[in-house]
Amino acid sequence: VLSCANLNAPEAPLPPACADDEGSLDAVGVPRSRVEAKYPRAALRNRSDGYVCLNFTVQADGSVSDMCISDAQPQGVFDRASVEALEQWKYAPSKAPFRSGTCFMFNAE
Repeated sequence: VLSCANLNAPEAPLPPACADDEGSLDAVGVPRSRVEAKYPRAALRNRSDGYVCLNFTVQADGSVSDMCISDAQPQGVFDRASVEALEQWKYAPSKAPFRSGTCFMFNAE
């Protein structure tokens, strides 16, 4: 039997993958406030390049919600950094929520 005493609690789950029939969406609207994703240390040490594309809903108040990952290469490496950045984006208020999408690029140069 393995001991769990030294294990850390799992971090909050990432957004799910988008539905198979939902490809990457093009950006709709320009965020008023945009936070760039931080390059994960482990990926930087390994000089890993990649990207994460996310689809999301911009709520009427300008906040971002309902994220899903439409594409990521390599999978699981840059996902958390991309989600943490996108959660901080703010758009201008609108009359109704709308769907949008963006990609975060990571280049170890």
